[in-house]
Amino acid sequence: MPGTFSVAVSSIIEYEGKILIARRAQNRDFAPNIWEFPAGRLEPGESPYDALKRELKEELNLDSSDYEIIMPYFTYYMNRNGQDTIVICFAVRLKEKTHLQKSSEHSELQWVVPHETFAYLAYETQKKDLKHYLDMKRRCS
Repeated sequence: MPGTFSVAVSSIIEYEGKILIARRAQNRDFAPNIWEFPAGRLEPGESPYDALKRELKEELNLDSSDYEIIMPYFTYYMNRNGQDTIVICFAVRLKEKTHLQKSSEHSELQWVVPHETFAYLAYETQKKDLKHYLDMKRRCS
């Protein structure tokens, strides 16, 4: 229907200079086996911050005390199976080494140095997000 869209959140999670990426499970109906940043859609009535917290809990078993949300820093548009989606990408920093538990949505989690992360990511929008995040970090240091 024209004028309708969904909203999703995405997260660039960093710990000790490495970025977390997740490989979508092979049985996923959309984009199986691709590497991506942990992400998910907002539920009705949910704020982007609450959606991020819920997704990080569901997909990685992270509690909000395990990380700090640095900022929502970039928003982009994508079309997924004919559904218009606005994605709000957050920068997230883990406070300490935490044992992550992947959900059934992903078959693998991996910590990667930033310059190698680009080669894994399937979506150009996520590559742009990462570049924007790294540029922001350089400017702030």
